[in-house]
Amino acid sequence: MRVADHEPHAWFLLEQSGHYYFDARVSRSAAEWSVLVQLTPQEYREYHAIGRLYLDYLAARIHNSVEEYSSRDLSKELGAEVTGAIQDWRAEQ
Repeated sequence: MRVADHEPHAWFLLEQSGHYYFDARVSRSAAEWSVLVQLTPQEYREYHAIGRLYLDYLAARIHNSVEEYSSRDLSKELGAEVTGAIQDWRAEQ
């Protein structure tokens, strides 16, 4: 897994074997966490058509409608792998 793009304090886009994962920051009062979703084919098409602007939109959508995305959250399954990829990416910066 590798970091493909990011927006500081907002989101990371990661890629692994042709699959794209989007890690968006969510905050409510003093609580802050991430929601990790695999991009659907439609989301992938939107990203390639619009670029980072679409990812900003998707991050805002997840932040404002976190309940809608919670069933897609892969943080428990892939969280350690995502954290490792982000740490490796940061070490290279």
